[in-house]
Amino acid sequence: MTMGNRIVVMKDGLIQQISDPLNLYNHPVNKFVAGFIGSPPMNFIEVEVVKQGSDYFVKNGAFTVAVKKDAYDKVKDYEGKKAIFGFRPEDLIDENIVRESEKRGTLIKAKVEVIEPLGSEIFLYLSAGKDNMVVRVPSHYKTELGKEVGFVVDLEKTHLFDIETEQAIY
Repeated sequence: MTMGNRIVVMKDGLIQQISDPLNLYNHPVNKFVAGFIGSPPMNFIEVEVVKQGSDYFVKNGAFTVAVKKDAYDKVKDYEGKKAIFGFRPEDLIDENIVRESEKRGTLIKAKVEVIEPLGSEIFLYLSAGKDNMVVRVPSHYKTELGKEVGFVVDLEKTHLFDIETEQAIY
């Protein structure tokens, strides 16, 4: 991606998205593009869109995470429906370095299944209920297998995809 200023992402001979590398990464038009760009790829978890009071959340059996406020108009038609929640491994922050006030509606607790040291960083393979995810952490991060850890999701970098069409909702 560093050699080009425009990239064409194709699937089965069909163009999915044409854009610059950063826009593909930050604003994928569908689940395929989101999973194609980035290493390790984006985490995808099946969720239900719920409304509590005037706020929207995505919820599965293991966690409930807020929907970013500027996406409310886009998710209102999905209330009570299934969707696919997407977030990148680098967009999760250790709960221990985040203020308590910032954790509300953003915290995911999960169990460490695999620790993959890669020199300057570590990939943690986690399970949260029936779902699995990967988190990228700095090499000085300390944990152990089987331990429950908590990570805060950067809501501004989350994505939601239609479960049937796999097109981006936001």
